[in-house]
Amino acid sequence: MLKRIAPLRPDLRIVLMSATINADKFAEYFDNCPKFEIPGRTFPVKTYYLEDVLRETKFWLPNSAITALCRDQSRSLKQRLLKSNLSKKEARILSYGKSPEFNKWLHSLTGLSSNAIEILRSVGEDTYPKTDLIAHSVEHILQNTQSGAILVFVPGLVDIKDVFRCLRELNPRRYDNRYGSVRIYPLHSRIPTSRDRSLFEPSPKNQRKVVIATNIAETSITIQDVVYVIDCGRIKVTDYDPRQNTSTLTAILVSKANAAQRSGRAGRVQPGICYHLFPSYVYNNVMSDFLQPEMLRVRLEDVILRIKLLSLGRVKSFLTNCLDSPSEDAISKTLIFLRQIQALKLIESETTNFNTSHSIKSRGQSHKVNRKSLREFSEAIKKDVNASGINILGSSCIHLDSTDEDDDELTPLGVHLANFPLDPQCAKLLIFGALFGCLEPILAVASCLTFRDPFEVPLEKQQEADRCRKELSQNSFSDHWVFATVIQSYNGLNSQIERNQFCQRYFLNERTIKDIIRLMNDYAQLLYERRYIATPKPDDSNANCNQWNINLFRAIMCAALYPNIVKVDPRFTKEGKPKTPVIMSCPSEGRANIHPSSVNSKIQPTEPIWMVYFTKTKLESGSYPSIFDSTVISLRPLLFFSGNIEISKNDTSLFTIDQWIKFSGELKVVNLLKDLRKCMDGLLEQKFKSPSVANWDSTNKEGRLLQTIVDLLTSEPPPAVQVEKLS
Repeated sequence: MLKRIAPLRPDLRIVLMSATINADKFAEYFDNCPKFEIPGRTFPVKTYYLEDVLRETKFWLPNSAITALCRDQSRSLKQRLLKSNLSKKEARILSYGKSPEFNKWLHSLTGLSSNAIEILRSVGEDTYPKTDLIAHSVEHILQNTQSGAILVFVPGLVDIKDVFRCLRELNPRRYDNRYGSVRIYPLHSRIPTSRDRSLFEPSPKNQRKVVIATNIAETSITIQDVVYVIDCGRIKVTDYDPRQNTSTLTAILVSKANAAQRSGRAGRVQPGICYHLFPSYVYNNVMSDFLQPEMLRVRLEDVILRIKLLSLGRVKSFLTNCLDSPSEDAISKTLIFLRQIQALKLIESETTNFNTSHSIKSRGQSHKVNRKSLREFSEAIKKDVNASGINILGSSCIHLDSTDEDDDELTPLGVHLANFPLDPQCAKLLIFGALFGCLEPILAVASCLTFRDPFEVPLEKQQEADRCRKELSQNSFSDHWVFATVIQSYNGLNSQIERNQFCQRYFLNERTIKDIIRLMNDYAQLLYERRYIATPKPDDSNANCNQWNINLFRAIMCAALYPNIVKVDPRFTKEGKPKTPVIMSCPSEGRANIHPSSVNSKIQPTEPIWMVYFTKTKLESGSYPSIFDSTVISLRPLLFFSGNIEISKNDTSLFTIDQWIKFSGELKVVNLLKDLRKCMDGLLEQKFKSPSVANWDSTNKEGRLLQTIVDLLTSEPPPAVQVEKLS
């Protein structure tokens, strides 16, 4: 975008600043523009690599551990091969331990034991003796030096916990935070100690400091008295897989830029030492200069919506000219997703309007809603739907057949989503929350999803914190409802003492809660400016007339987060005891798991149920992606806010949503739902084209329609669900 504008605006000056940027690459992209390097004031840092660490610390591993490392590296290599188009020969080269150059380098080393040589031979880009080696290195520094804090870089929270536990087990007296000579600080955005002031202050005379951190300590936080850095050489990055529509959080080898940044942490106030736990061979021959650009690793919804909003032409041709172009597969999958959430529509469909994604193919006759009073229609809907059961049957194995053509335009909803400075599904959540009078709880959810959840749990109190989440969920089977409950409960307290006690009891970070409340006010202001609500306040009375209607809340979550949906199939032993249920996404995405931190992690349905979610991420541990936040939904919202509904060719009582969700019901009832859905789509299109505050007056057509929809969505009995400990 800036490159396009620059020739047309000779008065425009573009300045880009970064500590780790690939300056040469950007300068070349902008027609070899000049670049300046301004070095900061740092002290010299002595650098050691893995071979030096092994030589100096005399670290030793038993043969069984070395064999396990080799096995893990082989398994990791096979996984890479499966995920890529590399030949077996090219894949073998990835394992630098097999290359002749590496073996030549290995034989050139002196002063190493045979065990150290085998360790160097067994480590790879994905495997190394992280916990034991880090703990051994910390012990070596403490025993051979008198002062200076130690900063340890690890990939993630699990690694922080492992190193923390290993040090405590290694020497309980030394690492006792109250009475020991060494204090350990786990540094992570979700751990309370990250806000401990003593972390940033010099240690007392007779105490040393060990900080175990993720890459948050690379640039975001500076600890002045750090003299020693232990760099595990790994960093966690989020990588989006368009084929499975899943984000993957994986620990990968750092870049040279990251390694330099970490090393520099040791030379802030005096000369320091950095121990890199990877071989110098890796640094010189394997490690890349910079990490893969974020454009190639994240979802593209925001980017594509902005391209359409600014009329920059076809998405694929525009992104092809970017500094780093995303894959065509990622672009195509994002276009399909934006059509599914009704933000884009294909231009070729001249007769298509906003209602197309809510179509139903049937041979039956639809009711003419315009020729009946809405009140009579409302009564007919409730009578027929309640009298005639609509049952979920399961899911088929048909892949969603959506075009990946790049000829779309923004829908009226898409224009609004593109103008909101947040994720499009969260923006849709705000709009539906305002429209259906459930604003404040939805503001809390959207703020937590776009910022962070308010929980901050000490390493040793995870189970107790999980029980607190369950209590705050109020048996709603919804992680999203927990967010709403937290904010509502906090705002309802009268004194600061009560708020402090509330946060301590439920493991909540009060500063995060205050940030969430500020964000809620910002989002309310955006809705007010776009005329969705009458006042710029989250507690606006008209926008909260259905504030704590949990069934309506579920329906709104479904409306905003669809197609992020999973089916939960119950399983039982031969004796009838419940087993862990099977969690299935749509067929193209496969199975999933509910993350242990979710209130639904031990859910036991007695019949198939459905959930919507916002975050699904593939972690290093576990075979399937993990769903971090979910809400159990009923069938009616799923029918009402989903996509195409098709009737079975052989049985007019069987229906399929988006070619994979099956249910049974009377054709008459489904047609009634279709007609009401058309009415709602008409109202939504009107609101998106000309926003206005929802009118709930029962004498007004809009008010009667909204109330009819609410009655329909909230009168259905909740799914049959229980939560118990699995046998």
